[in-house]
Amino acid sequence: MSDPGIEAKLAAVKQAYVASLADKCQAIAELWGNLQQHWSAEEFDALHLIVHGLAGSAETFGFADITRAARRVVDDLRQIEKQPPPAAGWARIDRQLAELLALLEKHQA
Repeated sequence: MSDPGIEAKLAAVKQAYVASLADKCQAIAELWGNLQQHWSAEEFDALHLIVHGLAGSAETFGFADITRAARRVVDDLRQIEKQPPPAAGWARIDRQLAELLALLEKHQA
């Protein structure tokens, strides 16, 4: 038998997570846009941190699609090792981030 109090708390935690997706979406788009204009190790680290966090947390809340998309981005970010990627790398990361952003928008409250 399930505990309604625990279920309500879990629902509230999931709701807060979903509500945070809008801020994450905005931050990712802003950081990526900034990096495309002017490379910054600090902004790269911030982008990596947000996307890595999504890769690790989204599936916990039932968003396996976000986890998969975020992991693809994290894998590519690791390959460029804080240096601006070559032209093909920019395009690949751009496509993958567009997919991730679309999924974040889809799941927002």
